[in-house]
Amino acid sequence: MFAGPFSLPAAEAVGTDSPDQGQATGPGPVLETLGSLVDSSLVRPETSDGEPRFSLLQTIREYALERLAAGGDRVQAHDQHAAYFRALAEPTAAEPAGPGLLAWLDRLETKHDDLLAAMTWLVDHGPLEQAVQLSWVMWKFWWLRGHTAELARLGEDVVAKSEQLPPHEGITALNFAGFILIANGDQAKADTLLGQNLPLYRQVSGKPAMVLTASALAVLGYLAALRRDYPAPPTCSARARPCCGRQATTTCPDSTGFSTC
Repeated sequence: MFAGPFSLPAAEAVGTDSPDQGQATGPGPVLETLGSLVDSSLVRPETSDGEPRFSLLQTIREYALERLAAGGDRVQAHDQHAAYFRALAEPTAAEPAGPGLLAWLDRLETKHDDLLAAMTWLVDHGPLEQAVQLSWVMWKFWWLRGHTAELARLGEDVVAKSEQLPPHEGITALNFAGFILIANGDQAKADTLLGQNLPLYRQVSGKPAMVLTASALAVLGYLAALRRDYPAPPTCSARARPCCGRQATTTCPDSTGFSTC
């Protein structure tokens, strides 16, 4: 089930009948099972940053996945795996941008394979809203650590299903995919994608939605300036008026449109 090395709490969350059972019954049954698998050389123990972890050979992992599917437990195990790593990732959105940033990046790097697996499962099997939430929480890590290519692929998969999403999540999904495309150097595609957000802006309200709206309009203005399409940033500014609910500027001194809101 796990795409990379895993901890005992992760095994408890995924290897029980319900997401809460491992916490409710304690580590005994899961730890005993892991001990038996280690003794049989089916699971390898290791240590990372002082934390006991476990890993499987790829052939054994594939066999275990086949057994899960045959027993009808595959979907539940994947759901619990995705729920665990989504919960693990969410607090990282508030990580500092200063001295704590490197430690945060290093910590998530050890869980990269499973975070990617969780994201892939949510995109393919849902709930799609949770895939959008996870992608928005994790984009900074994936971008700073050079994982934008795989993230762009997942972003395109989310965009292909974005019509299934409520307006706020739809804007988040399109913004996320657009920003990743810019990081990958595909500015033309990003411009088209972010432009698809414009009809959604009037359907959302609240500060978080307005922040997403302002960010997208700012980036559209920036992309227009890169094309030397200078009339476009004021156009983006004008579009911001009905979205932001207050007077927007008609000029963009920095040629980005960011002053729209």
